[in-house]
Amino acid sequence: MRKYGIVLAGLALAGTLAGPAAASPDSTDTASGGAARGCARQFDETVRKFDDAFLGKRLDEFVSHYHQDATTIGTAGDVTTTNAQIRNNFAGLFTLEFSAVFPTIKKNVEGCTTAVIVSDFTLDIPSLNFHAHFVNSLTWTRVHGQWKVLNDQNTPVL
Repeated sequence: MRKYGIVLAGLALAGTLAGPAAASPDSTDTASGGAARGCARQFDETVRKFDDAFLGKRLDEFVSHYHQDATTIGTAGDVTTTNAQIRNNFAGLFTLEFSAVFPTIKKNVEGCTTAVIVSDFTLDIPSLNFHAHFVNSLTWTRVHGQWKVLNDQNTPVL
């Protein structure tokens, strides 16, 4: 957790991640504004892969998008703080037939360091007669040139 604190301190004080800067994902982006646009494009592609892995129930690929120090908070307030727990939570869901829609409400990408996506999420599991509607907020961080989910927060819509 010390490493996590150092990363957060670096973000707060310097606006960048501690450690060596990653190469631009788009070699044609050489100016700082161009690099940020390249990182935003890389982020959009990562989110597309993350969403596709979720809908396709590809557990290994899906969980690989979570940062090693990720935290998830479910709609009932349950907190998960390890990738093994995150994996177990989704493994159960991925054994079931489900449908999900999650249109984006808001997306912010701050340079090449941090991004947040807020979605209006609906999940249905017909075999369990289960329906959930919640707001999902994903906070992403870019580490060693890759976007990773650092926090996955869910709030029920009543």
